[in-house]
Amino acid sequence: MQLRNLQGDKYDADKAVRRLIESLQWRRDLGLVEFLASPDEALIKKSRVLRPRHIVGFDKRQRPLMFERLGHFFSSSAAGRWRLPAAPTLALN
Repeated sequence: MQLRNLQGDKYDADKAVRRLIESLQWRRDLGLVEFLASPDEALIKKSRVLRPRHIVGFDKRQRPLMFERLGHFFSSSAAGRWRLPAAPTLALN
């Protein structure tokens, strides 16, 4: 994680340390450590139902390629707010 912060800040150590501290503070504020220690199974099941994901293959470095359908996730109560406008059609003569 430290190398990622250093690379992201073009090897400026002060910025990288600040970014790391902010990231750790964000995790603490969010309660991520407590959630990982005792996860809420109902919340995990709901997330899996609303956001189905499928591994469709692997890239050259053997990292998984995932396909995620967000249509079901965004179609509940906020149907109109999250939809993208339709793509313009081209008239071919």
